[in-house]
Amino acid sequence: MKQQDIGIERNSKMKFLKLLVFVFCLWFMLCGCKMCRTLYDGQRPNDYPNTRWVSKEPDIYFEVSDVPGQLCYGKLVKDGKTIDIKVDFSLDTDVYVMINDGVGTRTDENFLFKGYCKFSETKLVITIEGNPENYGNYYFGEDVKKITFIREELPDVVSDNE
Repeated sequence: MKQQDIGIERNSKMKFLKLLVFVFCLWFMLCGCKMCRTLYDGQRPNDYPNTRWVSKEPDIYFEVSDVPGQLCYGKLVKDGKTIDIKVDFSLDTDVYVMINDGVGTRTDENFLFKGYCKFSETKLVITIEGNPENYGNYYFGEDVKKITFIREELPDVVSDNE
């Protein structure tokens, strides 16, 4: 094979490789960024606006607003004490439940428990991870391992302009 033929062959391979990298980058930019979100889209409670998710034991509820991407807010009642809570669903199956202290971030001071979820259209089951020592279940200790929520529709809000 001539030296010139080897150079042409190498040049063709480089062009093909560059095209392949370009196509991969283009594909990732167009649809890859959404892939992590679409795995559980339509399944998480915050994909059902204007709903309330209620657990009888323990006594917890949270509501999903009609604003996408917002935290969910509700109340937790234990031993006659009511705590305002906020619920943060991750892009996968993790969920964080915190005291609603007006701060948008998770801190040791506002953290109640963390778990992973099994989703359905009408039911949410949170399996609480860990124990109080490893950022898992500060609030319930070993007493509660799973919490089951049932979806309820909230009534439509009628504005004053109607």
